[in-house]
Amino acid sequence: MPRMQRYSDDGDSVGAVHDVSVGTGERYEGFRPVWKWRFQFFDEFGVPGLGRPDPRFQAALKKLGFWARSRMVFNIWCVVFGVFYLMFLRLWRQAVLYLAAVSALALVEVFVGLPSSAATGAGTGIAVLFASRVNVHYYRLVTTGKETWSL
Repeated sequence: MPRMQRYSDDGDSVGAVHDVSVGTGERYEGFRPVWKWRFQFFDEFGVPGLGRPDPRFQAALKKLGFWARSRMVFNIWCVVFGVFYLMFLRLWRQAVLYLAAVSALALVEVFVGLPSSAATGAGTGIAVLFASRVNVHYYRLVTTGKETWSL
């Protein structure tokens, strides 16, 4: 059975690495260990929605350490590389939505005269929104083969 690493904090060893078996390892063969770990977590506890998450998901997420929880619900690569990262993951619709949101923001900035600090804040908000949803969208693409237009 394949093995992978899980990051958690258990008292004294904050952020310690623990081996856990991946029951669905065959299903996610070829993915990096962090993606296998996320996918297994989503298989077992459900995926977070934009509204109130499933109580099982919330309870399981609270048991994870800070860094593990951060890696579960947020993808820093999406903030850094934006639309290019979405295209790399083959999340074409999400990439189009990202471009549309950034383009709309640029138009508002130019035509309304939005201050640059407000535009920077709004752009960061867009990046954070997509970074907090990319793991779920990629999971749905891998497991169902379908991609949605939802955020």
